[in-house]
Amino acid sequence: MVATYRVCFVTATRAEYGLLRPLIQWVGRSTVLQRQVIATGAHLSVDFGQTWQAIVADGIAIDEKVEIIQSIDSAAGVSYSMGLALMGIGEAFERLRPHVVVLLGDRYEMVSAASAAMVHNIPVVHIHGGEVTEGSIDEVFRHAVTKMAHLHFTSTASYRCRVIQLGEHPDRVFDVGAIGLDSVSDIALMDRDSLSISLGVDLAGPFFLVTYHPETVDAGDLSHELDVLMTALLRVEGHKVLITGANADVGGRAINERIVHWQRQHPDRIIFCASLGQQRYLSAMKLARAVVGNSSSGIIEAPSMGVPTIDIGRRQHGRVRASSVLNTTMELESLHQALLQITTAEFTSSMKLVHNPYGQGGATEKIGHELERQLKAGLSFKKSFFDVIDPRAYLNQEHP
Repeated sequence: MVATYRVCFVTATRAEYGLLRPLIQWVGRSTVLQRQVIATGAHLSVDFGQTWQAIVADGIAIDEKVEIIQSIDSAAGVSYSMGLALMGIGEAFERLRPHVVVLLGDRYEMVSAASAAMVHNIPVVHIHGGEVTEGSIDEVFRHAVTKMAHLHFTSTASYRCRVIQLGEHPDRVFDVGAIGLDSVSDIALMDRDSLSISLGVDLAGPFFLVTYHPETVDAGDLSHELDVLMTALLRVEGHKVLITGANADVGGRAINERIVHWQRQHPDRIIFCASLGQQRYLSAMKLARAVVGNSSSGIIEAPSMGVPTIDIGRRQHGRVRASSVLNTTMELESLHQALLQITTAEFTSSMKLVHNPYGQGGATEKIGHELERQLKAGLSFKKSFFDVIDPRAYLNQEHP
């Protein structure tokens, strides 16, 4: 059977591609769906590791590359990149003519991709909608993509409720769990020796896996924040620090430059890798004493690995989280105490009882089959706002 429906994935970062990878591969095996891939954003940037190469290494063809990264360390730079993305991705849609566009998450590139799809009358499939991250401007971007999307796959039941609350029809909103958990169970993880050889470092002892992104709402002094973080980590004797690069947000380059500064001062303790790739990252997570920073992976994937997380600041504030996730402020003593807490025998023992609220995997199959069903049924670009309650109930209420 010849594949009938063209499904176009837009990917802009290593992290979001890692989550989408199982679904991209699933669609590639489908006899009903034809896979298309647009790579953009940080994937094409030397500063962020040219991670488009990882897509090709996975045997996935890239149909279009859209260059958009200019200077992302300013609001004007991000705005300019969004404009380039809107134009470039729109032109790519004109050539590829997909039946549906699949977007994951909440980054500014996805807003541009969704906008381009809208003006081309292409239905949008959104994964990981309905979530809350109060310390990041991605909070607004995520809900904007939800309103431009036509089919929704959420990671928890409460997030499904929020998407419906935003006016999306319940028949088009599906709670499938977090798609990232499929990689946790499907990827062959490397053992400690293999990971050490791959990275060219010695990971024989305990280490922390660290990722720290800038908070894009009420952003602070990034250099100072990195200084506090690294000081607290180095206080824990006998532990190395494996730290990955920040993403392509305002302040991302500043964080990476400060990481390099600290790595040069402590080459025996700090290992910096701009991008680990999905297999090495998940392998490192499984082997780490804890995941530290403000990446969503510490909240969504780490609990399924039986690994504790120290979530710093407000970037992920509002997300549903397991009992293995500790939140702390970016203050030296608070962070140091959290690091000491997760290394106690009592906390280590409690990890055996952790329940991951994002499910146990299997989202890829659910999304893939629903995509086939919806497209066969003629997924319509037209949609109506779904009112959860009668808004007239508020007409006579007094306002402060």
